[in-house]
Amino acid sequence: MLGDTLLANGVNVCFADPGTSEMDFVAALDRKRQMLNLDNPTLDWVSLARGFGAEAVAATSCEAFVALFSAALSRRGPFLIEARLA
Repeated sequence: MLGDTLLANGVNVCFADPGTSEMDFVAALDRKRQMLNLDNPTLDWVSLARGFGAEAVAATSCEAFVALFSAALSRRGPFLIEARLA
């Protein structure tokens, strides 16, 4: 893709959409990487998984993760464990 090539070579470009009554500019390409980060915006992975019908829980300690992992192995189907470890 042209955008990836420009970004990889450090070229800052704005694109305009002349099909509208005013010029709509897309943000500079150096912001493209920001939009692909998994931490921006913050996502609630447990709620997302549950929304798709999967069992999901969050572990806040290593001990909790081990217990949840053992429980997940005894179940059928997807089981998401979000590790919220500091």
